Amino acid sequence: YSCIKAWVALKFLLSMLDSRMRLFILIFLLLLCRAATAIALQANPSKVNDTSRVNLLNGLATSLRETDHDVALRYAEEAYQLARELEYLKGKATALGNLGWIYYRKADFVKALQLSIESMKIAEELGDKAEMARAMNSIAAVSFEQKQYTKALAEFRKALALGYEAREDKVVGRTLNNMAYLFLSVNNQVDSAEFYCRQAVAYTERTKDSYLTSFGLRTMGDILIQRGKIDEA
Repeated sequence: YSCIKAWVALKFLLSMLDSRMRLFILIFLLLLCRAATAIALQANPSKVNDTSRVNLLNGLATSLRETDHDVALRYAEEAYQLARELEYLKGKATALGNLGWIYYRKADFVKALQLSIESMKIAEELGDKAEMARAMNSIAAVSFEQKQYTKALAEFRKALALGYEAREDKVVGRTLNNMAYLFLSVNNQVDSAEFYCRQAVAYTERTKDSYLTSFGLRTMGDILIQRGKIDEA
């Protein structure tokens, strides 16, 4: 339990840093955790609880899953295997969620959906709304890629509601962007697209998420082109 509380505090502190510094700190902590685990194993193999290592591996996978899919996949798989051995459900749900998103990025939508649904089931058992929000966003993204647009929109709305409730900034920012993109690219509903896009940009600027802000600004450029405002775009 103390490990979980420490991880929550660490996540808060990491959210205040830029992405490179977050990654550096996570790698350092993982190496430190591995060294501490080796020492503990030598001293008393029966008393090692490695949930903190699962959390660090999941943190690394989350940090890298947009930029280096293969490395993120290795971290997520290691986190999943260790979480299973420890029967650490929260770590298992997060690892499955990371794996689902990584396979989504790799365009393996069947596997992405399967893993995201598994993550959702465990998160529901735990009442972990933040992980539920992340899983639902991944499920919605798969529905979008499979051209099930009405279903995807309903799922994005669920992810957004869960994200707001859990105060999960990345899910809120990403889902607002995804909804804007869906309205623009599928239904050509420019007004709805702009409504969600402006929310996405304002929200991600406030939370200092440059990646998701750039996503929103790119979509806003497409919206302005649709409106004939080429110079502003």
